[in-house]
Amino acid sequence: MPIARDLAGKRPIRDGEVLRDLIMSEHGALFYELWMLNESARRWSNPSDPIVQNIAIESFLVHFRNLRNFFYPPLAAWTDHTRFDDVVAFDYCESWDKTSKDWQEVVPSEKDRINKQLAHISYARPTLDPRWPISQMCAAIRRSLLEFVDTLSVERQKWFSGVVPKGR
Repeated sequence: MPIARDLAGKRPIRDGEVLRDLIMSEHGALFYELWMLNESARRWSNPSDPIVQNIAIESFLVHFRNLRNFFYPPLAAWTDHTRFDDVVAFDYCESWDKTSKDWQEVVPSEKDRINKQLAHISYARPTLDPRWPISQMCAAIRRSLLEFVDTLSVERQKWFSGVVPKGR
């Protein structure tokens, strides 16, 4: 049995209306993360200057990490009460039992690179490869989104109509 399901009883159960609002509202957190991921990628690919390009890549990486953690949360989302307010895909569908251990990195050491580039001032930062396969990273999130939506009930799939194109 998958670990996430084993630990499910530790997470508080969220009201369906609260979950729906996180998706359906244009101000909802998940809608915002997906929108910003795509907009950051678009602006990174067409930079007007190096500062704008840095802002775009850093924004992209933040939203990529947030979405990766939504679809593939760390086990702390089930075991650490301070993380119980993290919104994770499991909250929408208990059959989505994936954790960070299930995520296939797009680039080697992806998590560490993102953290060192964004969240920590580190001695390694100057040695990190500044190039990121943005289109591959977007595709990985999109695959996760589509796979996730396919696991939802028909009623909950409708909640995602604003973020999942018809005909995909």
